[in-house]
Amino acid sequence: MALAQRFARAEPDAIRQLYVRFARPIFTVVYSVLHDRALAAEAVQMTFLKAWRAVDRYDADRPLAPWLYSIARRTAIDVARSERRHVATELRDTDAALARLLDHRPAGRAFRQREPDVEAAVRPGP
Repeated sequence: MALAQRFARAEPDAIRQLYVRFARPIFTVVYSVLHDRALAAEAVQMTFLKAWRAVDRYDADRPLAPWLYSIARRTAIDVARSERRHVATELRDTDAALARLLDHRPAGRAFRQREPDVEAAVRPGP
């Protein structure tokens, strides 16, 4: 029986064989979107998990590879979007922390009077 038909019947060994056969090409697809090996490896795992969960929607009369690659590409795009949101949130948090620090910095003449003390503290001794 063909691998696609066995997969469509949700045979556990079929997903293992799919992984062995398609993990590398799927890695190439997701890496081309993510440009990060760790994220790409995660996206490969997610792709096969999504495929297994969607096995009831797979049509065994259609080619399996394009179906898997489309899942992989969508998964990689989702991971990329999630990473961008994560980085944007970190930047906002960093910007907010920096703004709080700047709000609490000494200002005016008192700050200028302390500058030489700071310089003296970090200057190497005699």
